[in-house]
Amino acid sequence: MWRETRNDFHSADFPLDSFHAILDSSPPRAVPIAPNDTVSGLVRRFFNISRPWTPAIYDDLITRITSLNPGVDFHKLTPGTSLKLPQLPLTGKSSPGPSTLNRIPNLLPAIGIDTLKWSEDSGQFTGLLTRAKQVARAAQTELQYFRLPADQAKKYVQAMQAAGNFAFGQSGRMNVVLAGSGAAAQQADPVLSGTVATKIRSGLATANTNSPRPIVVILDDSIPDSASFKAAKEFILSLSSVFPAFAQLKPSSYAQRLTMASDAITPSAPDLLYPNLRLHAGMIHKALDEFTDLDPAGAVKVIYLPLGATQTETIPIVRQIIYLGQLLKLCPPGSGSTAMVEQSAYAESLTEQIVSDNSALGFNPVQPFTGEQLTVSTDSIYLESISILLKYYSDLTRRPHILSFSWTVPDLQLTTFFQPGAYGWKVTASGNGANGQTVNVLKAPFVQFAYRGLDPKDFVIVANSTGSSDTCPSNTFDDPPTVRVLGLAFPGNINSTLCGTSFSAPRVAWLLGAREVLTQEKIAPDDPVGIDAWIDSKEAVILSLQRSSTQFIDRYSFDVGKLLGFTQQ
Repeated sequence: MWRETRNDFHSADFPLDSFHAILDSSPPRAVPIAPNDTVSGLVRRFFNISRPWTPAIYDDLITRITSLNPGVDFHKLTPGTSLKLPQLPLTGKSSPGPSTLNRIPNLLPAIGIDTLKWSEDSGQFTGLLTRAKQVARAAQTELQYFRLPADQAKKYVQAMQAAGNFAFGQSGRMNVVLAGSGAAAQQADPVLSGTVATKIRSGLATANTNSPRPIVVILDDSIPDSASFKAAKEFILSLSSVFPAFAQLKPSSYAQRLTMASDAITPSAPDLLYPNLRLHAGMIHKALDEFTDLDPAGAVKVIYLPLGATQTETIPIVRQIIYLGQLLKLCPPGSGSTAMVEQSAYAESLTEQIVSDNSALGFNPVQPFTGEQLTVSTDSIYLESISILLKYYSDLTRRPHILSFSWTVPDLQLTTFFQPGAYGWKVTASGNGANGQTVNVLKAPFVQFAYRGLDPKDFVIVANSTGSSDTCPSNTFDDPPTVRVLGLAFPGNINSTLCGTSFSAPRVAWLLGAREVLTQEKIAPDDPVGIDAWIDSKEAVILSLQRSSTQFIDRYSFDVGKLLGFTQQ
Protein backbone atom coordinates (compact mmCIF):
# COMPACT_ATOMS: atom_id res chain seq x y z
CA MET A 1 0.00 0.00 0.00
CA TRP A 2 1.03 3.62 -0.42
CA ARG A 3 -0.20 6.74 1.25
CA GLU A 4 0.69 10.39 1.07
CA THR A 5 0.28 12.07 4.42
CA ARG A 6 1.25 15.24 6.22
CA ASN A 7 4.54 15.24 8.08
CA ASP A 8 4.54 18.72 9.61
CA PHE A 9 3.51 17.62 13.11
CA HIS A 10 6.62 19.30 14.51
CA SER A 11 4.46 22.46 14.48
CA ALA A 12 3.08 23.51 17.84
CA ASP A 13 -0.38 24.07 16.35
CA PHE A 14 -0.63 20.73 14.52
CA PRO A 15 -4.16 19.39 15.24
CA LEU A 16 -4.24 16.38 17.52
CA ASP A 17 -7.14 14.77 15.66
CA SER A 18 -5.05 14.78 12.48
CA PHE A 19 -2.17 13.17 14.35
CA HIS A 20 -4.54 10.53 15.74
CA ALA A 21 -5.65 9.76 12.18
CA ILE A 22 -2.03 9.35 11.08
CA LEU A 23 -1.33 7.06 14.05
CA ASP A 24 -4.43 4.94 13.38
CA SER A 25 -3.38 4.35 9.78
CA SER A 26 0.31 3.67 10.53
CA PRO A 27 1.26 -0.02 10.65
CA PRO A 28 3.90 -0.96 13.27
CA ARG A 29 7.48 -1.85 12.48
CA ALA A 30 10.12 -3.41 14.71
CA VAL A 31 13.32 -1.44 15.28
CA PRO A 32 16.42 -2.94 16.93
CA ILE A 33 17.48 -1.70 20.35
CA ALA A 34 21.15 -0.81 20.76
CA PRO A 35 23.05 -0.18 24.01
CA ASN A 36 22.07 3.12 25.70
CA ASP A 37 18.91 3.48 23.56
CA THR A 38 15.90 5.13 25.18
CA VAL A 39 12.33 5.43 23.95
CA SER A 40 12.58 9.20 23.82
CA GLY A 41 15.83 8.90 21.87
CA LEU A 42 14.31 6.47 19.36
CA VAL A 43 11.30 8.74 18.89
CA ARG A 44 13.59 11.69 18.28
CA ARG A 45 15.82 9.69 15.88
CA PHE A 46 13.06 8.15 13.76
CA PHE A 47 10.39 10.86 13.81
CA ASN A 48 12.09 14.02 15.14
CA ILE A 49 9.43 14.28 17.86
CA SER A 50 10.30 15.45 21.38
CA ARG A 51 8.37 16.59 24.43
CA PRO A 52 9.97 20.09 24.60
CA TRP A 53 8.81 20.88 21.06
CA THR A 54 5.34 19.33 20.92
CA PRO A 55 4.37 17.80 24.28
CA ALA A 56 0.85 16.73 23.27
CA ILE A 57 2.07 15.00 20.09
CA TYR A 58 4.90 13.36 22.04
CA ASP A 59 2.59 12.07 24.79
CA ASP A 60 0.12 10.64 22.24
CA LEU A 61 2.93 8.85 20.45
CA ILE A 62 4.33 7.39 23.69
CA THR A 63 0.83 6.14 24.56
CA ARG A 64 0.60 4.39 21.18
CA ILE A 65 4.08 2.86 21.53
CA THR A 66 3.13 1.58 25.00
CA SER A 67 0.06 -0.17 23.55
CA LEU A 68 2.20 -1.77 20.83
CA ASN A 69 4.71 -3.14 23.35
CA PRO A 70 2.83 -4.62 26.32
CA GLY A 71 5.05 -5.75 29.15
CA VAL A 72 8.13 -3.83 27.96
CA ASP A 73 9.88 -1.77 30.65
CA PHE A 74 10.61 1.54 28.90
CA HIS A 75 13.03 2.50 31.66
CA LYS A 76 15.23 -0.53 30.97
CA LEU A 77 15.35 -1.43 27.28
CA THR A 78 17.28 -4.61 26.48
CA PRO A 79 19.94 -4.32 23.74
CA GLY A 80 19.55 -6.94 21.03
CA THR A 81 15.76 -6.99 21.29
CA SER A 82 13.34 -4.86 19.28
CA LEU A 83 10.67 -2.27 19.91
CA LYS A 84 7.53 -1.76 17.82
CA LEU A 85 7.01 1.77 16.54
CA PRO A 86 4.27 3.10 14.25
CA GLN A 87 5.49 3.82 10.70
CA LEU A 88 5.14 7.57 10.89
CA PRO A 89 6.82 9.90 8.40
CA LEU A 90 9.84 11.86 9.58
CA THR A 91 8.77 15.35 10.59
CA GLY A 92 10.67 18.64 10.16
CA LYS A 93 14.41 18.67 10.85
CA SER A 94 14.33 21.91 12.84
CA SER A 95 12.49 23.24 15.83
CA PRO A 96 8.95 24.54 15.28
CA GLY A 97 8.65 27.82 13.44
CA PRO A 98 8.83 29.13 9.88
CA SER A 99 10.08 26.33 7.65
CA THR A 100 11.35 26.24 4.07
CA LEU A 101 9.52 22.92 3.83
CA ASN A 102 6.30 24.88 3.40
CA ARG A 103 7.61 27.23 0.74
CA ILE A 104 6.08 25.29 -2.18
CA PRO A 105 2.57 23.91 -1.66
CA ASN A 106 2.11 20.23 -2.45
CA LEU A 107 -0.94 19.44 -4.55
CA LEU A 108 -2.80 16.30 -3.56
CA PRO A 109 -5.68 14.80 -5.55
CA ALA A 110 -8.86 14.48 -3.54
CA ILE A 111 -9.72 10.81 -2.93
CA GLY A 112 -13.35 9.93 -2.24
CA ILE A 113 -14.08 8.06 0.98
CA ASP A 114 -15.80 5.25 -0.96
CA THR A 115 -13.19 5.07 -3.69
CA LEU A 116 -11.67 1.72 -2.67
CA LYS A 117 -13.79 -1.34 -1.90
CA TRP A 118 -12.42 -4.42 -0.23
CA SER A 119 -12.71 -7.65 -2.23
CA GLU A 120 -12.80 -10.75 -0.03
CA ASP A 121 -12.29 -12.95 -3.11
CA SER A 122 -9.09 -11.29 -4.32
CA GLY A 123 -7.86 -10.05 -0.95
CA GLN A 124 -7.28 -6.52 -2.23
CA PHE A 125 -8.95 -3.17 -2.64
CA THR A 126 -10.63 -2.36 -5.93
CA GLY A 127 -11.74 1.05 -7.13
CA LEU A 128 -10.80 4.24 -8.90
CA LEU A 129 -9.81 7.81 -8.24
CA THR A 130 -12.79 10.09 -7.98
CA ARG A 131 -12.98 13.43 -9.78
CA ALA A 132 -9.78 14.95 -8.47
CA LYS A 133 -9.89 18.63 -7.91
CA GLN A 134 -6.36 19.53 -6.91
CA VAL A 135 -6.24 20.53 -3.25
CA ALA A 136 -3.40 22.87 -2.29
CA ARG A 137 -1.86 22.05 1.07
CA ALA A 138 0.82 24.28 2.49
CA ALA A 139 2.04 21.50 4.76
CA GLN A 140 4.89 19.25 3.69
CA THR A 141 3.82 15.71 2.86
CA GLU A 142 5.54 12.37 2.47
CA LEU A 143 4.83 9.37 0.26
CA GLN A 144 5.19 6.10 2.18
CA TYR A 145 4.98 2.42 1.22
CA PHE A 146 3.87 -0.42 3.47
CA ARG A 147 4.10 -4.17 2.90
CA LEU A 148 1.02 -5.60 4.59
CA PRO A 149 -0.88 -8.90 4.61
CA ALA A 150 -4.45 -8.65 3.36
CA ASP A 151 -6.13 -8.56 6.77
CA GLN A 152 -3.93 -5.69 7.95
CA ALA A 153 -4.26 -3.79 4.67
CA LYS A 154 -8.02 -3.74 5.14
CA LYS A 155 -7.69 -2.37 8.68
CA TYR A 156 -5.29 0.46 7.89
CA VAL A 157 -6.88 1.60 4.64
CA GLN A 158 -10.25 1.74 6.35
CA ALA A 159 -8.60 4.03 8.93
CA MET A 160 -7.42 6.27 6.07
CA GLN A 161 -10.90 6.27 4.57
CA ALA A 162 -12.43 7.23 7.90
CA ALA A 163 -10.00 10.13 8.31
CA GLY A 164 -10.64 11.37 4.79
CA ASN A 165 -7.42 13.41 4.55
CA PHE A 166 -5.03 10.95 2.91
CA ALA A 167 -4.16 10.15 -0.66
CA PHE A 168 -3.66 6.39 -0.75
CA GLY A 169 -3.73 3.35 -2.96
CA GLN A 170 -2.32 -0.08 -3.64
CA SER A 171 0.92 -0.88 -5.46
CA GLY A 172 2.01 -4.08 -7.11
CA ARG A 173 2.66 -6.06 -10.25
CA MET A 174 0.71 -5.21 -13.38
CA ASN A 175 0.53 -6.73 -16.84
CA VAL A 176 0.45 -4.41 -19.84
CA VAL A 177 -0.73 -5.35 -23.32
CA LEU A 178 1.07 -4.28 -26.49
CA ALA A 179 -0.14 -4.91 -30.03
CA GLY A 180 1.39 -4.69 -33.49
CA SER A 181 3.57 -6.46 -36.01
CA GLY A 182 6.17 -4.64 -38.04
CA ALA A 183 7.07 -7.40 -40.47
CA ALA A 184 5.83 -5.46 -43.51
CA ALA A 185 6.23 -1.89 -42.31
CA GLN A 186 9.76 -0.90 -43.19
CA GLN A 187 8.48 1.96 -45.36
CA ALA A 188 6.54 4.60 -43.45
CA ASP A 189 3.87 6.93 -44.81
CA PRO A 190 4.08 10.61 -43.75
CA VAL A 191 1.36 11.92 -41.43
CA LEU A 192 2.40 15.60 -41.34
CA SER A 193 1.69 17.97 -44.20
CA GLY A 194 4.72 19.34 -46.00
CA THR A 195 3.89 22.88 -44.85
CA VAL A 196 3.63 21.96 -41.18
CA ALA A 197 6.79 19.83 -41.35
CA THR A 198 8.74 22.73 -42.84
CA LYS A 199 7.52 25.09 -40.12
CA ILE A 200 8.45 22.63 -37.39
CA ARG A 201 11.93 22.11 -38.79
CA SER A 202 12.52 25.84 -39.15
CA GLY A 203 11.02 26.71 -35.77
CA LEU A 204 13.07 24.16 -33.83
CA ALA A 205 16.28 25.08 -35.67
CA THR A 206 15.90 28.78 -34.93
CA ALA A 207 14.37 28.54 -31.45
CA ASN A 208 15.76 30.91 -28.88
CA THR A 209 18.41 29.31 -26.69
CA ASN A 210 16.32 30.29 -23.67
CA SER A 211 13.36 28.25 -24.93
CA PRO A 212 12.47 25.18 -22.85
CA ARG A 213 14.27 21.98 -23.84
CA PRO A 214 11.77 19.23 -23.03
CA ILE A 215 12.38 15.51 -22.74
CA VAL A 216 9.93 12.95 -24.11
CA VAL A 217 10.14 9.67 -22.19
CA ILE A 218 8.82 6.63 -24.06
CA LEU A 219 8.08 3.88 -21.55
CA ASP A 220 7.74 0.62 -23.44
CA ASP A 221 8.76 -3.03 -23.77
CA SER A 222 12.45 -2.34 -24.39
CA ILE A 223 15.11 0.09 -25.54
CA PRO A 224 15.00 -0.16 -29.34
CA ASP A 225 18.68 0.17 -30.31
CA SER A 226 22.17 0.95 -29.06
CA ALA A 227 21.92 4.70 -29.77
CA SER A 228 18.76 4.89 -27.65
CA PHE A 229 20.42 2.85 -24.91
CA LYS A 230 23.37 5.23 -24.81
CA ALA A 231 20.99 8.19 -24.48
CA ALA A 232 19.03 6.45 -21.70
CA LYS A 233 22.23 5.48 -19.89
CA GLU A 234 23.58 9.05 -19.99
CA PHE A 235 20.24 10.47 -18.84
CA ILE A 236 19.91 8.11 -15.86
CA LEU A 237 23.52 8.65 -14.79
CA SER A 238 23.09 12.43 -15.03
CA LEU A 239 20.16 12.46 -12.62
CA SER A 240 22.22 12.19 -9.45
CA SER A 241 24.13 15.36 -10.36
CA VAL A 242 20.83 17.22 -10.82
CA PHE A 243 19.83 16.75 -7.18
CA PRO A 244 22.06 18.84 -4.88
CA ALA A 245 21.16 16.74 -1.83
CA PHE A 246 22.93 13.75 -3.40
CA ALA A 247 26.18 15.58 -4.20
CA GLN A 248 28.18 14.05 -1.34
CA LEU A 249 27.06 10.47 -1.94
CA LYS A 250 29.12 7.85 -3.71
CA PRO A 251 27.37 6.41 -6.78
CA SER A 252 25.06 3.53 -5.98
CA SER A 253 26.10 0.01 -6.93
CA TYR A 254 23.61 0.24 -9.80
CA ALA A 255 25.12 3.48 -11.10
CA GLN A 256 28.60 1.96 -10.88
CA ARG A 257 27.48 -1.05 -12.88
CA LEU A 258 25.77 1.16 -15.46
CA THR A 259 28.86 3.36 -15.77
CA MET A 260 31.03 0.36 -16.56
CA ALA A 261 28.57 -1.06 -19.08
CA SER A 262 29.10 -0.78 -22.81
CA ASP A 263 27.10 1.82 -24.71
CA ALA A 264 25.79 -0.91 -27.01
CA ILE A 265 23.02 -3.47 -26.62
CA THR A 266 23.81 -7.06 -27.49
CA PRO A 267 20.52 -8.47 -28.82
CA SER A 268 19.40 -12.03 -28.15
CA ALA A 269 18.72 -12.36 -31.89
CA PRO A 270 20.63 -10.57 -34.69
CA ASP A 271 17.54 -8.91 -36.22
CA LEU A 272 15.84 -7.90 -32.96
CA LEU A 273 16.86 -4.23 -32.70
CA TYR A 274 15.75 -1.20 -34.68
CA PRO A 275 15.72 -0.56 -37.66
CA ASN A 276 14.16 -4.02 -37.66
CA LEU A 277 10.64 -3.81 -36.29
CA ARG A 278 10.39 -6.88 -34.10
CA LEU A 279 10.15 -4.97 -30.80
CA HIS A 280 7.29 -2.68 -29.88
CA ALA A 281 9.72 0.10 -28.98
CA GLY A 282 11.32 -0.33 -32.40
CA MET A 283 7.95 0.25 -34.05
CA ILE A 284 7.48 3.40 -31.98
CA HIS A 285 10.96 4.54 -33.06
CA LYS A 286 9.82 4.08 -36.66
CA ALA A 287 6.59 5.99 -36.02
CA LEU A 288 8.60 8.91 -34.58
CA ASP A 289 11.28 9.04 -37.29
CA GLU A 290 9.28 11.52 -39.34
CA PHE A 291 9.15 13.83 -36.32
CA THR A 292 12.66 13.45 -34.91
CA ASP A 293 14.14 13.91 -38.40
CA LEU A 294 12.77 17.46 -38.23
CA ASP A 295 14.90 18.11 -35.15
CA PRO A 296 18.51 17.07 -35.85
CA ALA A 297 19.81 19.29 -33.02
CA GLY A 298 17.59 17.49 -30.48
CA ALA A 299 15.64 20.45 -29.09
CA VAL A 300 13.08 17.80 -28.10
CA LYS A 301 15.08 15.00 -26.50
CA VAL A 302 13.59 11.51 -26.75
CA ILE A 303 14.50 8.94 -24.09
CA TYR A 304 13.37 5.30 -24.21
CA LEU A 305 12.97 3.47 -20.90
CA PRO A 306 11.87 -0.16 -20.44
CA LEU A 307 8.79 -1.28 -18.52
CA GLY A 308 11.01 -3.78 -16.74
CA ALA A 309 14.44 -5.37 -17.00
CA THR A 310 13.67 -6.87 -20.41
CA GLN A 311 17.24 -6.64 -21.73
CA THR A 312 20.40 -7.55 -19.84
CA GLU A 313 21.76 -4.04 -20.29
CA THR A 314 18.65 -2.49 -18.72
CA ILE A 315 18.97 -4.32 -15.39
CA PRO A 316 21.01 -1.53 -13.70
CA ILE A 317 18.79 1.15 -15.32
CA VAL A 318 15.64 -0.29 -13.72
CA ARG A 319 17.33 -0.63 -10.33
CA GLN A 320 18.83 2.86 -10.46
CA ILE A 321 15.42 4.35 -11.24
CA ILE A 322 13.84 2.57 -8.25
CA TYR A 323 16.79 3.49 -6.02
CA LEU A 324 16.61 7.19 -6.92
CA GLY A 325 12.86 7.16 -6.45
CA GLN A 326 13.24 5.76 -2.93
CA LEU A 327 16.09 8.16 -2.11
CA LEU A 328 14.04 11.15 -3.29
CA LYS A 329 11.25 10.11 -0.92
CA LEU A 330 13.74 9.93 1.94
CA CYS A 331 15.39 13.25 1.05
CA PRO A 332 13.23 15.29 -1.36
CA PRO A 333 14.58 18.49 -2.97
CA GLY A 334 13.59 21.59 -1.05
CA SER A 335 13.76 19.89 2.33
CA GLY A 336 17.10 21.54 3.10
CA SER A 337 18.68 18.25 4.10
CA THR A 338 21.52 16.31 2.51
CA ALA A 339 21.24 12.61 1.78
CA MET A 340 23.44 10.57 4.09
CA VAL A 341 25.23 7.27 3.57
CA GLU A 342 22.66 5.54 5.78
CA GLN A 343 19.79 6.82 3.64
CA SER A 344 21.52 5.66 0.48
CA ALA A 345 22.05 2.20 1.96
CA TYR A 346 18.41 2.09 3.04
CA ALA A 347 17.26 3.11 -0.46
CA GLU A 348 19.37 0.28 -1.93
CA SER A 349 17.85 -2.21 0.51
CA LEU A 350 14.35 -1.04 -0.44
CA THR A 351 15.27 -1.42 -4.10
CA GLU A 352 16.40 -5.00 -3.59
CA GLN A 353 13.21 -5.76 -1.70
CA ILE A 354 11.03 -4.27 -4.45
CA VAL A 355 12.91 -6.14 -7.18
CA SER A 356 12.69 -9.42 -5.27
CA ASP A 357 8.90 -9.02 -5.07
CA ASN A 358 8.50 -8.80 -8.86
CA SER A 359 10.53 -10.91 -11.28
CA ALA A 360 9.77 -8.45 -14.10
CA LEU A 361 12.01 -5.94 -12.37
CA GLY A 362 14.77 -8.51 -11.95
CA PHE A 363 15.12 -9.87 -15.47
CA ASN A 364 12.31 -10.84 -17.83
CA PRO A 365 13.62 -11.12 -21.42
CA VAL A 366 11.76 -9.15 -24.05
CA GLN A 367 9.79 -11.16 -26.61
CA PRO A 368 9.73 -10.26 -30.31
CA PHE A 369 6.40 -9.65 -32.00
CA THR A 370 4.93 -12.41 -34.14
CA GLY A 371 1.71 -10.64 -35.09
CA GLU A 372 -0.17 -11.36 -31.87
CA GLN A 373 -0.65 -9.21 -28.79
CA LEU A 374 2.10 -9.47 -26.22
CA THR A 375 1.94 -9.05 -22.46
CA VAL A 376 4.78 -7.40 -20.54
CA SER A 377 4.92 -7.19 -16.75
CA THR A 378 5.88 -4.10 -14.79
CA ASP A 379 5.21 -2.71 -11.33
CA SER A 380 3.33 0.34 -10.11
CA ILE A 381 6.19 1.22 -7.73
CA TYR A 382 8.49 1.40 -10.75
CA LEU A 383 6.05 3.71 -12.55
CA GLU A 384 5.78 5.83 -9.41
CA SER A 385 9.59 6.03 -9.18
CA ILE A 386 9.75 7.34 -12.76
CA SER A 387 7.05 9.88 -11.91
CA ILE A 388 8.97 11.10 -8.85
CA LEU A 389 12.24 11.33 -10.79
CA LEU A 390 10.71 13.30 -13.65
CA LYS A 391 8.82 15.65 -11.33
CA TYR A 392 11.91 16.70 -9.40
CA TYR A 393 14.13 16.65 -12.50
CA SER A 394 11.84 19.14 -14.24
CA ASP A 395 11.51 21.25 -11.09
CA LEU A 396 15.27 21.67 -10.82
CA THR A 397 16.25 21.90 -14.49
CA ARG A 398 13.14 23.70 -15.78
CA ARG A 399 13.05 21.16 -18.60
CA PRO A 400 9.43 19.99 -18.97
CA HIS A 401 8.86 16.28 -19.47
CA ILE A 402 6.30 14.31 -21.44
CA LEU A 403 5.78 10.73 -20.31
CA SER A 404 4.24 8.49 -22.99
CA PHE A 405 2.46 5.13 -22.52
CA SER A 406 1.75 3.10 -25.68
CA TRP A 407 0.01 0.24 -23.94
CA THR A 408 -3.06 -0.58 -21.87
CA VAL A 409 -3.59 -2.50 -18.64
CA PRO A 410 -6.70 -4.69 -18.75
CA ASP A 411 -8.62 -4.86 -15.50
CA LEU A 412 -5.99 -3.09 -13.42
CA GLN A 413 -7.41 -2.45 -9.97
CA LEU A 414 -4.42 -0.65 -8.45
CA THR A 415 -4.48 3.11 -8.06
CA THR A 416 -1.01 4.16 -9.18
CA PHE A 417 0.49 7.24 -7.57
CA PHE A 418 1.76 9.92 -9.93
CA GLN A 419 3.62 12.81 -8.35
CA PRO A 420 1.27 15.84 -8.39
CA GLY A 421 2.33 19.36 -9.23
CA ALA A 422 4.70 18.24 -11.98
CA TYR A 423 6.06 20.43 -14.78
CA GLY A 424 5.15 17.84 -17.39
CA TRP A 425 2.52 16.01 -19.43
CA LYS A 426 1.44 12.39 -19.27
CA VAL A 427 0.09 10.83 -22.47
CA THR A 428 -1.50 7.41 -22.90
CA ALA A 429 -2.94 5.36 -25.73
CA SER A 430 -6.66 4.62 -25.53
CA GLY A 431 -5.94 1.17 -26.91
CA ASN A 432 -7.02 -0.73 -29.99
CA GLY A 433 -10.16 -2.79 -30.23
CA ALA A 434 -9.33 -6.35 -29.24
CA ASN A 435 -10.44 -8.73 -32.01
CA GLY A 436 -12.08 -5.79 -33.74
CA GLN A 437 -14.30 -5.01 -30.74
CA THR A 438 -13.72 -1.45 -29.54
CA VAL A 439 -14.60 -0.26 -26.04
CA ASN A 440 -15.25 3.10 -24.47
CA VAL A 441 -12.44 3.42 -21.93
CA LEU A 442 -14.63 5.58 -19.71
CA LYS A 443 -17.11 2.71 -19.46
CA ALA A 444 -14.35 0.10 -19.15
CA PRO A 445 -12.24 2.18 -16.77
CA PHE A 446 -9.68 -0.44 -15.81
CA VAL A 447 -8.02 -0.06 -19.20
CA GLN A 448 -5.43 2.07 -17.44
CA PHE A 449 -4.40 4.73 -17.73
CA ALA A 450 -6.86 6.09 -20.22
CA TYR A 451 -9.76 6.60 -17.80
CA ARG A 452 -7.69 9.27 -16.03
CA GLY A 453 -8.35 11.61 -18.95
CA LEU A 454 -11.76 12.13 -17.33
CA ASP A 455 -10.92 11.70 -13.64
CA PRO A 456 -8.59 13.10 -12.42
CA LYS A 457 -7.59 14.60 -15.80
CA ASP A 458 -3.88 14.03 -15.28
CA PHE A 459 -3.44 12.08 -18.54
CA VAL A 460 -4.07 13.04 -22.16
CA ILE A 461 -5.83 10.10 -23.85
CA VAL A 462 -4.94 9.58 -27.51
CA ALA A 463 -7.05 7.71 -30.07
CA ASN A 464 -6.01 6.63 -33.55
CA SER A 465 -7.69 8.87 -36.11
CA THR A 466 -6.76 6.63 -39.07
CA GLY A 467 -8.13 3.39 -37.66
CA SER A 468 -11.10 1.54 -39.07
CA SER A 469 -13.27 -1.29 -37.84
CA ASP A 470 -11.56 -3.62 -40.30
CA THR A 471 -7.86 -2.80 -40.06
CA CYS A 472 -7.09 -0.94 -36.85
CA PRO A 473 -10.07 -0.05 -34.65
CA SER A 474 -9.42 2.49 -31.92
CA ASN A 475 -11.06 2.48 -28.52
CA THR A 476 -13.11 5.58 -27.76
CA PHE A 477 -13.58 7.86 -24.76
CA ASP A 478 -16.55 10.10 -25.51
CA ASP A 479 -20.08 9.27 -24.37
CA PRO A 480 -22.09 11.43 -24.40
CA PRO A 481 -20.39 14.07 -26.63
CA THR A 482 -20.92 16.73 -23.94
CA VAL A 483 -18.37 15.05 -21.64
CA ARG A 484 -15.17 17.11 -21.54
CA VAL A 485 -12.41 14.56 -21.72
CA LEU A 486 -8.71 15.40 -21.85
CA GLY A 487 -8.32 13.57 -25.14
CA LEU A 488 -7.16 13.90 -28.75
CA ALA A 489 -7.10 11.79 -31.90
CA PHE A 490 -4.07 11.61 -34.20
CA PRO A 491 -2.91 9.37 -37.05
CA GLY A 492 -1.53 6.08 -35.75
CA ASN A 493 -0.58 4.55 -39.06
CA ILE A 494 2.99 3.77 -39.98
CA ASN A 495 1.69 2.46 -43.28
CA SER A 496 -1.26 0.45 -44.52
CA THR A 497 -0.07 -2.69 -42.74
CA LEU A 498 0.71 -1.26 -39.31
CA CYS A 499 -1.23 1.22 -37.23
CA GLY A 500 -2.56 1.71 -33.74
CA THR A 501 -2.86 4.03 -30.77
CA SER A 502 0.60 2.75 -29.82
CA PHE A 503 1.95 5.11 -32.46
CA SER A 504 -0.60 7.92 -32.10
CA ALA A 505 0.30 8.50 -28.43
CA PRO A 506 4.09 9.02 -28.75
CA ARG A 507 3.55 11.27 -31.77
CA VAL A 508 1.25 13.48 -29.71
CA ALA A 509 3.80 13.36 -26.87
CA TRP A 510 6.53 14.59 -29.23
CA LEU A 511 4.28 17.36 -30.58
CA LEU A 512 3.55 18.51 -27.01
CA GLY A 513 7.31 18.68 -26.45
CA ALA A 514 7.78 20.65 -29.66
CA ARG A 515 5.04 23.02 -28.50
CA GLU A 516 7.07 23.88 -25.40
CA VAL A 517 10.06 24.86 -27.56
CA LEU A 518 8.11 26.73 -30.21
CA THR A 519 5.86 28.74 -27.88
CA GLN A 520 8.85 29.57 -25.63
CA GLU A 521 6.75 29.51 -22.46
CA LYS A 522 9.63 28.98 -20.06
CA ILE A 523 9.03 28.96 -16.31
CA ALA A 524 11.62 30.69 -14.18
CA PRO A 525 13.44 28.72 -11.44
CA ASP A 526 11.85 28.80 -7.96
CA ASP A 527 8.51 29.91 -9.38
CA PRO A 528 5.82 27.59 -7.97
CA VAL A 529 3.12 30.01 -9.10
CA GLY A 530 4.40 29.68 -12.66
CA ILE A 531 4.25 25.89 -12.47
CA ASP A 532 0.73 26.03 -11.06
CA ALA A 533 -0.34 28.31 -13.92
CA TRP A 534 1.33 26.03 -16.46
CA ILE A 535 -0.48 23.00 -15.02
CA ASP A 536 -3.79 24.85 -15.13
CA SER A 537 -3.19 25.77 -18.76
CA LYS A 538 -2.68 22.17 -19.90
CA GLU A 539 -6.35 21.28 -19.79
CA ALA A 540 -7.31 24.48 -21.59
CA VAL A 541 -4.80 23.79 -24.39
CA ILE A 542 -6.15 20.30 -25.05
CA LEU A 543 -9.81 21.29 -24.83
CA SER A 544 -9.25 24.22 -27.18
CA LEU A 545 -8.13 21.78 -29.88
CA GLN A 546 -11.33 19.75 -29.77
CA ARG A 547 -14.13 20.43 -32.23
CA SER A 548 -17.89 20.62 -31.86
CA SER A 549 -18.64 17.62 -34.10
CA THR A 550 -20.74 14.78 -32.72
CA GLN A 551 -18.57 12.26 -34.59
CA PHE A 552 -15.86 10.86 -32.33
CA ILE A 553 -12.87 11.10 -34.69
CA ASP A 554 -13.91 14.50 -36.04
CA ARG A 555 -14.41 15.83 -32.52
CA TYR A 556 -10.94 14.87 -31.26
CA SER A 557 -8.80 15.24 -34.39
CA PHE A 558 -6.89 18.49 -34.15
CA ASP A 559 -4.99 21.11 -36.12
CA VAL A 560 -1.27 20.52 -35.52
CA GLY A 561 -0.50 24.11 -36.51
CA LYS A 562 -2.87 25.36 -33.82
CA LEU A 563 -1.23 23.18 -31.15
CA LEU A 564 2.23 24.43 -32.12
CA GLY A 565 1.21 28.09 -32.29
CA PHE A 566 1.48 28.42 -36.10
CA THR A 567 -2.20 29.34 -36.35
CA GLN A 568 -4.30 31.41 -33.96
CA GLN A 569 -5.75 29.66 -30.94
